[in-house]
Amino acid sequence: MSDGAIILVMGPPAGGKTTTVQGYVNLGYQRLNRDEIGGTCAKQDSRLHILLRELFQRGERRFVLDNTYANKASREAIIALGVELGLPVHAKWLQTTEAEAQFLAALRQMRKYGRVIGADDCGQVPYKSDPNCFPPMAQYAYWKRMEPPSTDEGFASVEAVPFKLDLGPEYANSAVLFDFDGTLRDTTTGDLYPKHPDEVVVLPRRAEKLQALQAAGVLLLGASNQSGIARSPSHPFYVSEENANLCFRRTLALLGVTMDYEYAAEEAGVPKSFRRKPLPGMAVTFVERYKLCPSKCLMVGDLKSDRTFAERAGFQFAWAKDYFGD
Repeated sequence: MSDGAIILVMGPPAGGKTTTVQGYVNLGYQRLNRDEIGGTCAKQDSRLHILLRELFQRGERRFVLDNTYANKASREAIIALGVELGLPVHAKWLQTTEAEAQFLAALRQMRKYGRVIGADDCGQVPYKSDPNCFPPMAQYAYWKRMEPPSTDEGFASVEAVPFKLDLGPEYANSAVLFDFDGTLRDTTTGDLYPKHPDEVVVLPRRAEKLQALQAAGVLLLGASNQSGIARSPSHPFYVSEENANLCFRRTLALLGVTMDYEYAAEEAGVPKSFRRKPLPGMAVTFVERYKLCPSKCLMVGDLKSDRTFAERAGFQFAWAKDYFGD
């Protein structure tokens, strides 16, 4: 590739492309990124392709481009440009999994803004102009339209690039995370979650187990979906955010432990942000806050969404009924 080439780094949104690209930049490649330049990747007259031609005319011969490039249609224009300029186009296809990409998306937000943004934040300043603050639907769309790259479409070569998440040596701590509703507590009303602290009932064997863990120095954390907060105040399952927090505090008082907790105040259904389980936003929040090593952490829950949450965060998982001997 020393005589000139176009390197096309492709993969899901928040798939680790920037790290791969930096390796080529360090070798002297000229980076061109659609998010920074604007326009589209799929047209010959796009800003990105016009700039590449201009740089070629000035003597540049080595370029690295990064975007999702999810299907053949999105790649046709740059392959044709390579033919026009006499530059081979090489595909570097990141093998980032769906779970890894979700973790990275939340991690980017956490590191930049100190939190994983919620569903109502994406359209607000400063998030709406930040390409890192996309909703989960952007990743779902990528996987739906993804067509593996092939030399048949004109690439000089196609390389599947393994992805490995490396948080750094400082991420060495462990914790046990708990879901709340159905895992640690029930309600006096029979509802799925309490709307008032007087409705909180701690399930059997929870207090003894958590107190023993805390006495042994184990970091205890809580992660809970709280769709009731997102409902209309006139809805029978509505709970105010103030009361939701009072219910958490009442739960911890009855358990006799201290615990940092996060909750996703978003409606049930397809997640609109990376905060709501089964997406790993709350897990990522704790990973950053306490420098956790995901493989050393355990999530305890009662729903499939809790298990999927753990899997996408890289945590171990235990069903509440087994963990507490129900």
